[in-house]
Amino acid sequence: MFPWFVVLSSFLSLALGDLAVLDNNAEYNDGRFGPYVTQSYRSSDVNSPRLNFMKPFTSCDDGSFLFVAPRGGKAGSKPYILDAKGHLIWTADHHYGEVYNFQAQVYKGQQYLTFFAGDDTIRGHGAGKYYMIDQHYNEFRQIHAANGVKGDLHEFQIIDGKTALITAYHVVEAKLGDTEHEGRDGYIWESLFQEIDIETGEAVFEWRASEHVKLSESFDPIGSRGSEGDPWDFFHINSVDKDLNNNYLVSSRYLRSILYISGTTGEVLWHLGGKENSFTDESDPGQDALHFVGQHHARWTDNYNSITFFDNRADWTSQEDVKSAGTKILVDTELKTVAVDRVYVNPIHDVLSTSQGSLQTLPNGNILLGYGFNAVITEFSPHGEVLCDAYIGEPSSRFGTGDVQSYRNFKFNWTGLPTTEPSFRLINGTFFTSWLGSTEVRSWSLRHAFDEDRTYDDLALFPKEGFETRLELSAGQNIRRYVAIVALDQYGKDLAWSKTIDISKDVDFWLTRGIVDAASYDAEYSSDGRDREVDFEWLSIRDSMILSVLGFAVTLTGAIVWLLSTQKKEERADTADIEQCSYHHAECKPMGVMWKIQSLLSSKLKRISYEHEHIALLEPESVEPDEASEWSVATDRGAAV
Repeated sequence: MFPWFVVLSSFLSLALGDLAVLDNNAEYNDGRFGPYVTQSYRSSDVNSPRLNFMKPFTSCDDGSFLFVAPRGGKAGSKPYILDAKGHLIWTADHHYGEVYNFQAQVYKGQQYLTFFAGDDTIRGHGAGKYYMIDQHYNEFRQIHAANGVKGDLHEFQIIDGKTALITAYHVVEAKLGDTEHEGRDGYIWESLFQEIDIETGEAVFEWRASEHVKLSESFDPIGSRGSEGDPWDFFHINSVDKDLNNNYLVSSRYLRSILYISGTTGEVLWHLGGKENSFTDESDPGQDALHFVGQHHARWTDNYNSITFFDNRADWTSQEDVKSAGTKILVDTELKTVAVDRVYVNPIHDVLSTSQGSLQTLPNGNILLGYGFNAVITEFSPHGEVLCDAYIGEPSSRFGTGDVQSYRNFKFNWTGLPTTEPSFRLINGTFFTSWLGSTEVRSWSLRHAFDEDRTYDDLALFPKEGFETRLELSAGQNIRRYVAIVALDQYGKDLAWSKTIDISKDVDFWLTRGIVDAASYDAEYSSDGRDREVDFEWLSIRDSMILSVLGFAVTLTGAIVWLLSTQKKEERADTADIEQCSYHHAECKPMGVMWKIQSLLSSKLKRISYEHEHIALLEPESVEPDEASEWSVATDRGAAV
């Protein structure tokens, strides 16, 4: 094994498999790369969103990762973990459904990836279930809403490592007497939340909005809705939090209010904002702690003395500003006073999200905003300075279209320990390697052997960069028949081996490049005393084509020699004929058949020579760009014969 202190000069020259990081790329924002910009890979079948950094997230690199789940009109829905440069760490290798609220949480002392997945086409909420994925990327548990309702996309928060808070929607009959439909019975979407025992799946607490809130508090007009086929969503729950008093903090989008709910009786203890507001605003002039529109993701912070939320500042019926923002409000629950502590507004761009959004207070005090309906993620200092800013696959020219959305965006520490093997592929003479989900790889060791079951020796060591690393060996570097890649951790310890690649099927390429010394290859391979037998199954299609060309060239050469020798004989006969016809004053031409064949062949060869400097004996109809060098190698070798 290579010692870990090997100097960098021992690393091979390599080109990254990942595409270059984009910094404030104008073509990206103009939409020239498409409405959803992604990257694909050679070593893996997955892809990932390609970020455009307005301010690089490397400035905010605290060792954690970005957690995003793009979806929308142009983006297929999947969860992604990305590093500070936007390089992929992990994504699901299959489709779960529409993914929301992707994050890392702790349950019984162990960290899990969690998210909602299901149907999101039900009037702004969802019907599905919640997934927990362990550090080995195995599905640990699926959690369902209790009491006959289906889980909603808005919330899945693990509390104290034991229970989970979820939201749900359910159609129920209701009296519409306190709306403009006085005296009419109708149907509403009931907003409810449950606290679920993760172990048993039972609800230990359930709260229903219509049992504690008047329908007239809603800012969303009922219009023609209210039938069983088109219920009225008067409340629209979109977040739930819990405090040490076992009470709950609930955000209602259409009440434009944050409610504090008794964990014993379900009673609404107070309203922050909305028609039933309970507080006095003591904010500085020009600030308003009680007026917000379409807010999302309300959370306690600062030891339950402050509340943070994403203020959309707009919904489907009202627009209060040209920019959405993050807001932090100081709350005195005894004196019933509030004041704006900080508003987080990005001056770089005007992004107004009419739905979705998140605000996360990071361990270092920074604030991370996810803009929901627009695929933007921004990190602020505690005092409101924009530190890092990126677009998650969506051009700024497409903001507001819904092409790419990400309900909530987060940053978390995460240790991924996949049980799969690293992916390792040889494509046109170049190695590509990656290991989906691993966070511990720091370098790769390329190892080779003469026999698949013999000892593998180190061939080269090179650093891991990005998700996929591309390795091209130097000319003259000997390589044996069987090759594997080994992932190494920060101490140079083996983590996992890839499958073995038998390069003999591409041996003509290696010989041409000078990477394999044919003499030493044969000698070393036979060092155990065995004779090396030719195995014609090693021959690739290209090998067979080249051998055919060589055979044709030899045959053609023999034919030309025979034609020329035959022509000499005919020239002598033609001379006699010419003398005879001259005696009779007739028009005379050489009459030999072989002369005619030679003339025709000569004219053809002259034409080919005129049009091409080299005779191209192999010319594929269509090849990929990466295959071009391979075909040119075959062509040159054929022409040289």
